[in-house]
Amino acid sequence: MLRFIFYRLLGAIPVVGLVSIAVFLFLRMAGDPVASLLGENATAQQVAEIRHAMGLDRPVMMQFLSWILHVFQGDFGISLVTHEPVWKMVSERLGATLSLSLTTIVFSILVAVPLGLFAARHRKNWIDRLIVSFCTAGFSVPTFVVGYLLVWLFSIKLQWLPAQGYASLDRGVGDWILHLIAPTIAMSSVFIVLIARITRAGAIEVLNEDYIRTARAIGASELRVFRLFVLRNAAVPIVTIIGVGIGIVLTGVVVTETVFNLPGVGRLTIESVLARDFPVIQCVIMLFSFTYVFINLAVDIIYSLLDPRIRN
Repeated sequence: MLRFIFYRLLGAIPVVGLVSIAVFLFLRMAGDPVASLLGENATAQQVAEIRHAMGLDRPVMMQFLSWILHVFQGDFGISLVTHEPVWKMVSERLGATLSLSLTTIVFSILVAVPLGLFAARHRKNWIDRLIVSFCTAGFSVPTFVVGYLLVWLFSIKLQWLPAQGYASLDRGVGDWILHLIAPTIAMSSVFIVLIARITRAGAIEVLNEDYIRTARAIGASELRVFRLFVLRNAAVPIVTIIGVGIGIVLTGVVVTETVFNLPGVGRLTIESVLARDFPVIQCVIMLFSFTYVFINLAVDIIYSLLDPRIRN
């Protein structure tokens, strides 16, 4: 097991390296951030002075090596707009993003897995068709549309939930949850559909196996059959889609935080892109990329626990 984890960690290193190079080069190819920052009225001398102060007049390879060495020391540079340390800006926004991401993932799994299993249990009847139709409709509606509908219904019409903003845990668990209900439901809409459909498909495949008929023949209850046999043997595709779906959550926070005015990393990304604040953009993309790489690593490890044959 330890050897398997070691080789997976070893395989993640070149991926992280390639991601770092791609992020750095693509942002350099997007244009000159100094000219964009100073505006059209800036003189060539002013642009040259700022570029020299920021080290942008050096060869690209030297810029990359300097940047990556600072990243390994936890220094992501200084914002071009606010002149604050980039990591300080990002860390201040991580609370809202982590809260929204965690509630979305937990809520989606708790709803989608039982929904998929329930559809598989009642396959080919009206319950199954209703769940499949719900999943198709849910996958067709964009997250921001769901978000605005939730704001209109629960915040404006019913006035049950706050329309915007975020409350940290320091203000109490109740207030924290209240501000996250609508954003969580909006972001979960696509995630639930993905997990439910894969769970249904995997469960139906397992239900056709001989050992399921044997378990039922010896008197095992349906709850026991689904808990011990169906869910366990259908777990690998479910874990796969959960890992893929977390990538959707990471990209979805950008839209959801904008709709609900949450002070998170996603909203910071939009603000930084509009301001051409490339040190902040680099940090956020690296953070999301590294998170996704290590999520895939965690999924591989979970695979090996569910099915020891994968370690070979």
